[in-house]
Amino acid sequence: MKKIAFALLAAVLLCCSCEKEGVFNPKRKISMIRAGESQQPIMEYVWDGNKLAYEKFYDPDGSINDVVLTPEYDGNRIVRVNESDGSYAEYKYDGKFLSEIIWHLNDGVSVSQGKVTHKNGKISEISMTGAPEYNAKLMRRLFPKNVADKAFRMIKEHSNAKLWMELIYRFEWTGDNVTKMTCEIKDPNDGTVMDFLTCTFEYDNMLNPTCCSWAEFSDQANMLSTLAVGLDMNLSKNNFTKVITTMELVIWGGQTEQMTDTMTYTYEYDGKYPTKRVGTSVTGEFEGMDVLYYEYTK
Repeated sequence: MKKIAFALLAAVLLCCSCEKEGVFNPKRKISMIRAGESQQPIMEYVWDGNKLAYEKFYDPDGSINDVVLTPEYDGNRIVRVNESDGSYAEYKYDGKFLSEIIWHLNDGVSVSQGKVTHKNGKISEISMTGAPEYNAKLMRRLFPKNVADKAFRMIKEHSNAKLWMELIYRFEWTGDNVTKMTCEIKDPNDGTVMDFLTCTFEYDNMLNPTCCSWAEFSDQANMLSTLAVGLDMNLSKNNFTKVITTMELVIWGGQTEQMTDTMTYTYEYDGKYPTKRVGTSVTGEFEGMDVLYYEYTK
């Protein structure tokens, strides 16, 4: 029986400094990401020449999970990502830019839709409408894990009351990196903003190995431990060194509650690409460190 409790829909394809969005063909191709000092495997990338053939996920015990993501291509551009349970994500383009993302269940019924807006050749806004649990998948693609976990809990608080929910992500850029990201969670019935999240980012000048990829980490990876942080921020060309997250929750009576967390990151490199990343929480509820290891094809 499939472990449907851990199944996730196909991930979001988002690009940054690529010539054409939807193309993931880095000069140095990542093959494995591991977490923690024990180097527990999380994800494996399998390549067919210059194309990503599929991605495999690992359970907390180190065994290969039954979730496999397989992309379909139009030329060298990804137009669909199939999950092993039959669900899939569909990507639509307007010229060289991503314009729409649609999630489908295995019977073809769509459960979430994202409209993508660009400004000066960069993604400036993504407006998501759909079931909360599927909107949360996008959030886990865009944010580091400590941010995504907070936001995911925030969504779950409302998911019992709202069948559909609107999320609006906005991005500010400096060069090829996102330096500020906000997310509004809105009631689709009256447009009321229920919660609000802001992230600011600082970077080094080295290369993010998964920039322009659609690859997502799974719920299993989140369950490993606090060591298994978000794997990357695929919009940006470089690697972030500091992330400040502020989340404002609207509680009963119209009052708000605010939480802030700061993460700093250091890296070890082989050339321009990271081989190890260590993240440390310096404020807020996520105390301690997280560690990731990166491996590449030969």
